[in-house]
Amino acid sequence: MKKFCLITNPVSGIKKGVKISNFIQPFLINSGAIIDEHITKHAGDAKDIIQKIDILHYYGLIVIGGDGTMHEVINGMLSRKDKQQIPIGLIPAGSGNAFLHDLDLLTPKEAIKTIINNKTIKIDIAKFSCNKKISYSFNIIGWGLITKIGKTAEKLRWLGTSRYTIASIIE
Repeated sequence: MKKFCLITNPVSGIKKGVKISNFIQPFLINSGAIIDEHITKHAGDAKDIIQKIDILHYYGLIVIGGDGTMHEVINGMLSRKDKQQIPIGLIPAGSGNAFLHDLDLLTPKEAIKTIINNKTIKIDIAKFSCNKKISYSFNIIGWGLITKIGKTAEKLRWLGTSRYTIASIIE
């Protein structure tokens, strides 16, 4: 039996993380998987969870959230002191889900079936350092205007997915 650590961000993007978790769990259980779910409570919590769990007890991680939650999980795993790594699967629950658009996995059902069928791919991760702090990026690194737009969009979460367009116009 495969045991997965499920990290659910309840406020990511469309704020349906818990609903999506309830939807995908029967697929996992029917496949014989065991689930250990952690629901994030604040920004940075996904990173903290990954750094604290005994990662080798799990076959893989399943993340319900968006690109920001995935960013936290990747940074949590790659900054572990023991350097242990396991596969990560992402279920779309963000505003834009840019990474999953690139993989053409646009629904929770498509994404969980891919995870259950163990269809993995390796991805490039960029490592960068700024002010002596190391960070990792999996889909975009930005500075200047794009970063300003992202920060403004974060303050406009209540607008949903249109927040990026509105933030772009503002900036």
